[in-house]
Amino acid sequence: MYWWTDRHNVALGFLYDAFFDPGGSGDPYAGLNEEERGALEEATRLGFPPRGWWNHATMNGGPLALVAGYVPYLDPAYTDDFWTKPGYLGTDPKSSVSKARIQHEATLSATIEVPPNTGKVVAVEWNFDGAGAYVPAELGDIKPAVSVQATHAYSQPGIYFPVLRATSQREGDPKTQFARVQNLGRARVVVK
Repeated sequence: MYWWTDRHNVALGFLYDAFFDPGGSGDPYAGLNEEERGALEEATRLGFPPRGWWNHATMNGGPLALVAGYVPYLDPAYTDDFWTKPGYLGTDPKSSVSKARIQHEATLSATIEVPPNTGKVVAVEWNFDGAGAYVPAELGDIKPAVSVQATHAYSQPGIYFPVLRATSQREGDPKTQFARVQNLGRARVVVK
């Protein structure tokens, strides 16, 4: 989600003067830099029209904070897209948004072994926040014992329980659904 700063209240002052004050230019983008223009365009695309910015001086996120809670329902991929897809301010490393983003990196590692003569590890997946969305790990060779490592950035302080799901198969065949055994491993990650 877009991070609010005092600079943006200044930008909203320009917007209000240009768009609403008598004698204004009528151009809500007049006086905005490229980043402020992008923020206004993005907020407008989210359904927060320029006329809604009337109380810019005391806003501090105000009505935008109300709209923000509904964004996941309107566009479930928005938060991930904001930080990963070109065209969003979150992907521009020079933007104040990108510089203000809080990232707490944790490196997770695991060694997975199957008992002798019982198969090979055919898949390993990470679920970094414990919510059920698994991401395949780079496995390399299929063998009875493997080591994996992943680094994940947590954006909020808190306690997380990442999960590793390992799958073994009797003959070491990663394509078959038969004779597969899955096992879960968890860790506790505290982000302060």
